[in-house]
Amino acid sequence: MQHWFAMNAAVAGLRGAAVHVLASKREQEIRGVLEDAGFGVHVLEGALVLSDQSFFKEVARALGLAPHFGHNWDAVQDVLGDLAEGAERRIALLWREADRSFAADPQTVVDAFVAFSRAAEDLAGEAPPTQLEVFLLGEGPGFGRLLR
Repeated sequence: MQHWFAMNAAVAGLRGAAVHVLASKREQEIRGVLEDAGFGVHVLEGALVLSDQSFFKEVARALGLAPHFGHNWDAVQDVLGDLAEGAERRIALLWREADRSFAADPQTVVDAFVAFSRAAEDLAGEAPPTQLEVFLLGEGPGFGRLLR
């Protein structure tokens, strides 16, 4: 298996280096591409992410983290960095209804975007590299502007 998958070449209209914003209606298309390319797919439920604390709880659930996970931004960075120690070399996060999260607490979404971007860059530099792709899926006022 060739390690790095050219996500932008495989998905029409995809923008972003590792964190992408897409319309919810494209979830099945994205999931199919990811699964065909051998990505482990984890899903964050945006309806449950309404603050930074609920984000930490949902990340712990989606990634199957131990109960002692720290539930803070430093712990998120550590956990994402630890992904390189696992067997999966291609990891994807689908953040469903990210528009609801954004409407409830834009700062949490921005902080998560930064954490995901940093983790993707760090993981890409590991030996062997781990590819992290994150998809914020949503619709609606405010979020729709991000799709343009």
